[in-house]
Amino acid sequence: MHAANSNSSKPQPLNSWQRIGLFGGVYSNYLALEALLDDAKRRGVQSLYCLGDLGAFGPFPNRVCQILRETRIPIVQGNYDNSIGNGLADCQCGYTDARDNYFAKLSYDYTFRHTSSDNKAWLQKLSPAIRIEIGRYRILLCHGSPRKMSEFLWETTTSDAFLNWLFQKYDADIIVGTHTGLHWHREIAPGKHFINCGAIGRPPNDGQTTVVYRHRAGT
Repeated sequence: MHAANSNSSKPQPLNSWQRIGLFGGVYSNYLALEALLDDAKRRGVQSLYCLGDLGAFGPFPNRVCQILRETRIPIVQGNYDNSIGNGLADCQCGYTDARDNYFAKLSYDYTFRHTSSDNKAWLQKLSPAIRIEIGRYRILLCHGSPRKMSEFLWETTTSDAFLNWLFQKYDADIIVGTHTGLHWHREIAPGKHFINCGAIGRPPNDGQTTVVYRHRAGT
């Protein structure tokens, strides 16, 4: 897989014909990550990018870190990664429901205890955003939104006006995030796209077991 400098703010140009894959929300699910790598290889994906939240929920955060460090896939720092790397008290998930925060704290404390010191130091250094260019498209990869790592952008509540503001504010034609873990895509004007790439570590709350990532050829 193509290795890019995830700590660089300078856009990385990719060939217009290049096939890329975007995923997030690994959540310690190393089995899903291995399946994604196999699927991406079968589909001829040349560049993979991870949009963060490597730990949480699953039992083996170090295995996920090991795989991603070995493959050198560029990674956006998610809120879990930032908290674990900096030794914070909670996951910075942004929940407003007390029950959600209770279970999030259990998950966070477990992940923190079971992440090695070496991996914590590595997580701390991940970049909050990655910029790439494919042809004429300026693409910004983030975790929640470009303005806030833990911002929830829901399909049903995110307005076109707000997305237009993000495109202008952050000089991007395509913005890709995750955080909610619910995949959606909206083209608000020709060539202006917001994409949530979903999560591979656990399914959306729809009664199904399917997880999601996005793959497509360059335009």
